[in-house]
Amino acid sequence: MQYIAFNLTENSRKDLLTRINPRFSEVYCEHITHIYGVSKETDSSRISELMPVKPKTVRAYAYSTDALGVEALLIEIDGVTLRPDGKPYHLTISLAEGRRQMDSNTVIEQYGSKSLAEPIELEVIPSWND
Repeated sequence: MQYIAFNLTENSRKDLLTRINPRFSEVYCEHITHIYGVSKETDSSRISELMPVKPKTVRAYAYSTDALGVEALLIEIDGVTLRPDGKPYHLTISLAEGRRQMDSNTVIEQYGSKSLAEPIELEVIPSWND
């Protein structure tokens, strides 16, 4: 399924991975989903409408894990913490084998999060991902 996201720049990803030591073997730390479930058949003009502009500020502000195989950071984009579908913006950091990035949604909902000592600034680029 395709989705619209904010992809971390390579420098931002490298910087973040020096600050957050991934807990599980499969390291992702690549994108923050904006809209999930955009079809390939979606009209290109509609995709243009859905694509967000490059945000001015993107900050990781909290950490969430189930300690069993999913860890994620909660994200604030230009002061907004929820995606258009009402779920929190987040960045999956790492997963244990057999877990999926979408499991971060459930972990955040069921386990909550802990605020970071200081927010981490991120640089992103809006993108269409499939």
